[in-house]
Amino acid sequence: MANLVEQINSIEAMTKAKENEYAAIIKQLEEKFENTKRELEAASAEEFAQFRSKLQADKESQFQEIEATYRKSNQEEIESIETDIKNRRTELAQKIAKKVVEQIWQ
Repeated sequence: MANLVEQINSIEAMTKAKENEYAAIIKQLEEKFENTKRELEAASAEEFAQFRSKLQADKESQFQEIEATYRKSNQEEIESIETDIKNRRTELAQKIAKKVVEQIWQ
């Protein structure tokens, strides 16, 4: 009977030891999981920040290109209008001068 009790106690001790061993392994795996999770979250946050920054830089670049194109187009249009006004003033001055000369000769 004592032998049986010893075997039961031995089995219980081994079981308890295995439970403790498995609990330690589970704890290590959980810690590893949490560390990996934190690392991946940090990496994804960094990648997202880089992506966002790149996207913002691309949009800013596109905006600057479009703005430059419109500014150039507007400047060309303004110069064209100024040239047209100058030409019309010259034509008008010539017509006025011609009329004045005609009036003087009459």
